[in-house]
Amino acid sequence: MIAYGTVGRLLYDDGKFTHALPFGAAVTANAFNYLGVSPLLGRTIAEEDGRPDAPLVFVLNYRTWQREFGGDPKVLGKSFIVRGAQRTLVGIMPARFKRL
Repeated sequence: MIAYGTVGRLLYDDGKFTHALPFGAAVTANAFNYLGVSPLLGRTIAEEDGRPDAPLVFVLNYRTWQREFGGDPKVLGKSFIVRGAQRTLVGIMPARFKRL
């Protein structure tokens, strides 16, 4: 079983500017494994990421990665302030993966 919920507009701070994204979602750590979706780059959110003491991570969809970062693979591993907390970008989802 997986859990999914929309979080509405997301704000992230890249250290220079605060950017607004039109849509964000929160999923349980097993969501991508359950759906059998592999990332284009990096990794998805894993079971270990769901532990209470685990560092916060997130993935981007392909469209946002292209629009916000020009498809630059160097954004993987960078930290951003998302929803008021520092989170590390661990993966980029393929173009075919739109939303849950």
